Amino acid sequence: MLQAIALLLVTSLTLVGLLAAWVATTSRHWFWRAGVFVAVLGLLLLIPAYEPFVAFMLQGAVVAIGVQCYRWWCRRKDDAAESTPGARFSLASLLLVMVFVAVGAAVAVRVPEQNLYAWQSIFLFGLVGGASILLPLWVVHGKSVRWSLRLGLGLGLGLGLGLVLMPVISLPLAGGDWIVLSFVAYTSWPPEPDVGISLGINGQYQEGELIGVWAPIVSCVAMISLFVIWMRSVISASGATAVALSSRRSISRRRILLSGLLLVVVFAVSLSPAFIYYRLMTPIPIPVTTLPNPNGWDDLAAAGKLAETSSQANVLSNYDTVTKDQLVTAVAAYASIYEQMKVGLDRQVRYPLDYSKWGMDHLSSMRALARAIAVRSRLAKIEGRYEASAESSLECIRFGYALRRGGLIIESLIGIACSRIGRHWIYDIHEDLSTTQCVSLIEFLSDLETQVEPPEEYILRDRIWSQYGFGWHGHLIQIFDDHMGGSSFYTEDALFMSSKGEQGEMRLLQLELAIQAWRSTYNELPDSLNDLIPQYLDEIPLDPFSEAGSLLQYRRSEDGYVLYSVGYNGTDDGGAAPDEDDVVGYDSGDLRLDIRFGPDPIPSSEEDLEDEQDISSEPVERTEP
Repeated sequence: MLQAIALLLVTSLTLVGLLAAWVATTSRHWFWRAGVFVAVLGLLLLIPAYEPFVAFMLQGAVVAIGVQCYRWWCRRKDDAAESTPGARFSLASLLLVMVFVAVGAAVAVRVPEQNLYAWQSIFLFGLVGGASILLPLWVVHGKSVRWSLRLGLGLGLGLGLGLVLMPVISLPLAGGDWIVLSFVAYTSWPPEPDVGISLGINGQYQEGELIGVWAPIVSCVAMISLFVIWMRSVISASGATAVALSSRRSISRRRILLSGLLLVVVFAVSLSPAFIYYRLMTPIPIPVTTLPNPNGWDDLAAAGKLAETSSQANVLSNYDTVTKDQLVTAVAAYASIYEQMKVGLDRQVRYPLDYSKWGMDHLSSMRALARAIAVRSRLAKIEGRYEASAESSLECIRFGYALRRGGLIIESLIGIACSRIGRHWIYDIHEDLSTTQCVSLIEFLSDLETQVEPPEEYILRDRIWSQYGFGWHGHLIQIFDDHMGGSSFYTEDALFMSSKGEQGEMRLLQLELAIQAWRSTYNELPDSLNDLIPQYLDEIPLDPFSEAGSLLQYRRSEDGYVLYSVGYNGTDDGGAAPDEDDVVGYDSGDLRLDIRFGPDPIPSSEEDLEDEQDISSEPVERTEP
């Protein structure tokens, strides 16, 4: 990621700087020169990317002001220049200036709100970018210092000795820039320094580690610009040289060769910005979505808000450890919440996704509603009402499937975590259920599994939402991730693995219920899973983690049985439990519900709910655009 950002910055600063140098040094009328510069940068407004537009305009202004100040200095020292009339400012010039003032005002009112750190980065970007172009211009065209000294400095830049000078020029950006950090650390834009001292995925970037990035970037900009400006100067000098006819042809060939080489260099420098610009200009179209009317999501969202703001918040946070009396009080207080939730689940549900803005305020309320359902399920279990407990747990699973429908990756991950709470409590009471109850649950769970959207749907919507909701910055991070690997791949992998985990748990739970139904009927365990067909199952489910398409595994033992999936590592460990330091089983052991939902100081369902929220924050830190 850092290399890609550095390449884009080097090429973009070089192209814009060279264009600004041409505008500042050519002899054409200033209005047309400035018009060309503004028109080229105006392409950024089509994205729209207002912050880069402002930064590059500042770079051009620094170059233009620097060139004009140097010309004034030279005229001031040159006595002969006193007889040369200077440029006169007229009413026509004022009218032409007003054109650019109007353009600037139109852009200014559309620039998104920025904080101090963003404006600081934009200003320093333009200042340092302009300085990195002025130095090569002075080396090639300067007159106030002997040409031998300027040539020595130019050779020093070319040989890398300029790295002694470039850190001085880049020092303001090295100490005050948030542009590079916002990309490599996957933070939001405008930058928010209070996201933490340690930034980035897994905290691998610290602010101080990026201080030295801008020195090589500015050095490369200066060296490439020096070469192009010098080549252009040589070509112009060759064309202006008066020579005999016999040598004119050789000079013409040399000019052609030099011009071709110059075009190749400029073309090579243009490739990266052109590719990025094309990708930014071609986001995925926003799909047309029709929401159900009435939409059950509205009822679920309202119930979640009530649960989140209720006076029983302490019970929600500790529902697995509070007393029975506290559970009774909470269930009574949540009566209206349960009723409104049931109304929502009985309707068609689809998350009203807005692709143009941040919309994560509902996540905490949905977690609160899932815990409110778990409160009722646990109370029913304590009171021995196992059928009622199973019904509440099934509602929790339905809720976990419903809240994510039509949503993003984060809705899917939170939905998976919420439905896991329901699976946990059904597994916890499955040995207390009758054969009829087990069969009914199997049919319902099997039907629910067919209703979930594939992970690819969530990923596609998430990509579209990132491109529009977070503007050019979020889209650019996504482009880098696509070609370099990064944060989005991290969250997409988390979604695929979590989806497989949910699928594996659902299928294992159906088998556990079928085994319990068999045991209730025949007072013994089945010899194999095939015994459950067709009385309790239509077929033995496939193992979602098995690349070979194997079935879920069942092994009888003298004192019971082991039912398992090969789990997250994809290796059949014979039903072995994960290592002690690998509680979830990502790297060792197999997926077993008796371990996954077994006794644990921290209930696995709640632990997973917290983990899913941490994993799903894509990018790691974002604020409202």
